[in-house]
Amino acid sequence: MCSITTLILVDAPLTSYDLTSALELTLGLTNLTALNSSRQTLCAPSCRAFGSFKPHSPLLVPKLASLILHFPSSWFDEEIFVEVVASRWAQGNVSSSDAGIERLRSVELHCLLDGKIDEDAYEALRVFQKDGLRLSLTGSY
Repeated sequence: MCSITTLILVDAPLTSYDLTSALELTLGLTNLTALNSSRQTLCAPSCRAFGSFKPHSPLLVPKLASLILHFPSSWFDEEIFVEVVASRWAQGNVSSSDAGIERLRSVELHCLLDGKIDEDAYEALRVFQKDGLRLSLTGSY
C-alpha cells in the first residue's frame, strides 16, 4: 500500500470542503505546505479539522508533524490556528500521542500581502516551544 506523506499545495483552487475531502484520504500525511497568495484554501472550517478538540472527533491528519503556510493576513484566523496547534499538543490531561495524535513539531507561518502578524496572538504557543515545537513567524509585527 502506498501512502502520501508530503503534500504541497500552490495556489490550489480548493474550497474548504474539497480540501477536507482530499485530506480524509491522506491519513499518513506528515508534511503539509500550503502556499496561498490570494485564495482562502485554509479557512476556518478546514483549519479546525487539523485540531483535536474532542476525544472522539475525527481528525483529518493524525500524523501531521510539519505545517508550512504562506497566507494573506487579510483572511487568516490566528485565533483558530493557535487553538488548532495547541490541541495537537495536549487534550486536557491526556497527551496527544497517547490519544493517537502526533504533535505538530514544526509550524512555519509566512504572512503575505500586508505582512502583518500579531505576535501576541501566538504567545500561547510559546510554552510548546520549550517542549520541542519549532515555531517560525515571518512578516512584520
